Amino acid sequence: MNHYLFQLSLPEAEQFLTDCFARALARVLASSEGRPPVDKPGALLQMKDVCALLSISRPTCYEWMRAGRLPFYRKGRRLYFKHNEVLASLEKPKARFA
Repeated sequence: MNHYLFQLSLPEAEQFLTDCFARALARVLASSEGRPPVDKPGALLQMKDVCALLSISRPTCYEWMRAGRLPFYRKGRRLYFKHNEVLASLEKPKARFA
């Protein structure tokens, strides 16, 4: 591990930290690929967003869609999910069969 010691004046330290935060923020924004934030209630999500939000795999997502447990919308070949409906579907009790 390398250790470095810098002697910076207060304005230089402020500028250094500002530059570091700006670079980090730019990386985060670039990685979001222009998708809407997942925490917006009315946001439309794609399959990968839903899988990440629920921590499930794609096959599980398809299974839940077939079972009617996860509401979805289709536009051509694309699938979309409403954020608030996805969260509401988790609150529904599961049907139990005897």
